[in-house]
Amino acid sequence: MAYEEEKTVAQLMYEQDRRNAKEIHVQLGVPLQTVYRWIKDGGWKQYRTDKVLTKFEAFKNFQDLLAQKFQEVASQPGIAKEDLDMLRGMIKTVSEMGKDIDRRGTILLGMHEFVKFIRSEYPDKVNDFIAYFNEFPKWVSKQYPDA
Repeated sequence: MAYEEEKTVAQLMYEQDRRNAKEIHVQLGVPLQTVYRWIKDGGWKQYRTDKVLTKFEAFKNFQDLLAQKFQEVASQPGIAKEDLDMLRGMIKTVSEMGKDIDRRGTILLGMHEFVKFIRSEYPDKVNDFIAYFNEFPKWVSKQYPDA
């Protein structure tokens, strides 16, 4: 596989399959340091953060759609009480799931905005924060593992 092809495959593995650098290194046979450089230089971590926020938005859209469908079904004559109760239960379950997703999504969005702030206002200090930027999403994932 040519260098650019390896890089493209590595990026897909990292961003879409959520593989880490070591897994990519082993699977593609690319030096580990090269994979780390690609991740850093290509801004791949930012894309993964954006994907988390996209999932958060997709969840909110699903929740809204479920509530809309409930209203449509509930307004039809002859709907069984058991069916309405089942739909209410589904909406309640989705709402409960959303509490953690809301927190995690909000936290990651805040982090994303903070990173943009540091990069624009204090570009000479970005390197001082890099290690923390990389560790914070992992900490959030541990705090909200089901989100």
